[in-house]
Amino acid sequence: MQVARFAAANAAQAACFVSGTPQLAPFGPLDGQSQGATSNLAVSQEPFPADVASDAPTATSDAPILLEPGQAATFLVGWYPASPVVCERATGFDITAGDRDPGDLSQVMYAFGPMCDGLFYVSVYTPASSASGGG
Repeated sequence: MQVARFAAANAAQAACFVSGTPQLAPFGPLDGQSQGATSNLAVSQEPFPADVASDAPTATSDAPILLEPGQAATFLVGWYPASPVVCERATGFDITAGDRDPGDLSQVMYAFGPMCDGLFYVSVYTPASSASGGG
């Protein structure tokens, strides 16, 4: 499994909470379209398998994390890059995070994939100070 760590930072002027798992919507290039055109990919988000990485948070850890302005929480994204079935290559993802309105999406440009079997995995949030590694 390929794994990347991301930080979700509070860019607001007030504190907010994050808990559980962020909701991601990967996107990628449209076949046969003009350069730069993208579309949401037909893939499914699954809980992160905690036995894959030794520092992966548990799938049931959904205690709220208070983020003051400028503070961050981290989460892992994982995918299997090889499979006998069709694979999708993502160039980024939309993320809905925290206690903000679900319409408040942030877009992250990050080329990950190919995501095979139509699945990718996302861990629960952990406080940034307790996480190791980059991402």
